[in-house]
Amino acid sequence: MNIPLSDSTTATLIGLGRSNLAAADFLTRRHVRFTVRDRRPLSALGEGAQALAARGVVFFGGDSYLDHLSENLILLSPGIRPDLPPLAAAVARGAVLTNEVALFSAFSPALLLGVTGSDGKTTTTTIAGRLLSDAWAAKGRQVFVGGNIGRPLIGMLPKMREQDFAVAELSSFQLMSMDRAAMPARAVITNITENHLNWHTDMAEYIAAKHRILAPHTHAILNADDPILRSTAASCRSLTLFSAQQDRRALCALRQDCHTMTVESGYICADGHPIGPVSSILLPGRHNLENYLAALGLVFPFLPDPCEAFAHVAASFRGVPHRLELVGECNGVRYYNSSIDSTPSRTAASLDALGGRPIVLCGGADKGLSPAPLRDALSRHARAVILFGAARSRLADALQDCNLIVKIRVTMEEALHTAVAMAKPGETVVLSPACTSFDAFRDYEERGDRFRTLVHALTSHRDS
Repeated sequence: MNIPLSDSTTATLIGLGRSNLAAADFLTRRHVRFTVRDRRPLSALGEGAQALAARGVVFFGGDSYLDHLSENLILLSPGIRPDLPPLAAAVARGAVLTNEVALFSAFSPALLLGVTGSDGKTTTTTIAGRLLSDAWAAKGRQVFVGGNIGRPLIGMLPKMREQDFAVAELSSFQLMSMDRAAMPARAVITNITENHLNWHTDMAEYIAAKHRILAPHTHAILNADDPILRSTAASCRSLTLFSAQQDRRALCALRQDCHTMTVESGYICADGHPIGPVSSILLPGRHNLENYLAALGLVFPFLPDPCEAFAHVAASFRGVPHRLELVGECNGVRYYNSSIDSTPSRTAASLDALGGRPIVLCGGADKGLSPAPLRDALSRHARAVILFGAARSRLADALQDCNLIVKIRVTMEEALHTAVAMAKPGETVVLSPACTSFDAFRDYEERGDRFRTLVHALTSHRDS
C-alpha cells in the first residue's frame, strides 16, 4: 500500500483513541506534520492529547471537526465510518484514507498474521501468539501481539525485525478502512454471526467487512462449521479449513486442495497428522477447541515442532482476562467475569462451557442484534438472569415466558448485589452481558475490571 510519508505529507488523525495516539508517536518520529480532529473537546481527550497540544499540534473539535479537510493522509480511528461525506470528499480529491494498523503494515518488517471473526478473536489471537513465542523465544525471534487487543502494533514497530512475527486481532471497524494491500499474509476468520448491527448498515456490510481480510495474497484459515465461511472457501486462492465437528475427508470434499485442522479420535490433527490430545486443553467448551484449531491453522507453518508447542500452551494457558475468568468465591458462591461476551452468541457459548445453572448478569448497550440466541441459551442453562443497563427493557421483553427468574436493575453494581442476595452456596454467578459496554463503560475491559473489583470487595468484607 502506497502511504505518503515525506516532507510534503500533511496528516490528520480522526478520533484520538488508543490507536491514533500510537500513530501520533509514529508520525512524530517520522517528522510528519499532523493535526487532530475529534468531536470531543481537547479537555476531554486525556493526558496524551494535552501533551500533543503542548507540542503545538492543532486540534479541531466540536460538531465541525471534519470541516475543511485539506490533509493528504487521513488516519481513521476504529468506530468512525469511512464513508462519512467529508471523508468521501477528501478521498475524491486524492487524500489517502487509512488507519493505524494499515500504516503499521506498510512499514513493518515483521510477518503480519491476522485474526478476525464475530467470536473468539481475542482468545485465538492470544493462543497464536503463545504458540509462536513458545517455539521461537529461545531462538531469538520475537512475537508481537496487538491490533484490536492490547497495545497498538505501530507502537512496537521500532523493536521489530524481519525475522519477527506480528499477530493482529482485527475488528470489522478496522478492516473497513484498510486497503487490501495492507492485509496479512495469513488470516483466520473464526466465525461470522450477527454483531455490530448498530454501526454497520446491515448484515451484508458486516460480512463484507470481515471478508476484506482475505486479500488475493492472503492464505485464508476458515471455520468449515460456519455456513457463511463454508461458501467463502471456494473463492480463496490458498486455504486451510478447520472444524471441531467434521473430519479431514469431509473438509477435502469442500475443497480438495485445502489444508485441514480437525479433531480425529480425540486428537487435534493437521492434514490428518496428530498434534496433541484435546483432553490436554485447559480451557472448557467447544468454542475454545475451535479457537485452538484456528490458532494452530494460522501459525502451523512457522512451528518447528507443532506437537511440542501445542503441549506447552495447552497445559499452561488458562484463558484471557474477562473470558470466563474466575475472579472470586464468597460464602460458597463462585463469581466469573466474562465481560468480553458482547453478543448473544458469545454468551451462549460461555454458558454452554460453564455448565450448571448459574445466575447470569446480562445487559449494557444494544447492538441491534437478535436476542433469540440469548433467550435459548438462558432457557437451557440459567437459573436466573438479572438485566441491567440501557438494553434491559428490550432484553426483558425477549425473555418473557422463559422458565427462569428474571429481575431488572439499572446498573451492573445493583445487578451484582441482587445476585449476591439470591445465590446459594455451591452456585455460580457470571457476568456475561451479551451487549456492548458503551452505555456505562469505556470498553469491556473497564466493565470487567469493575466487576472484578466489586467481587474482590465482597471477598474482603467476608474475610474481615
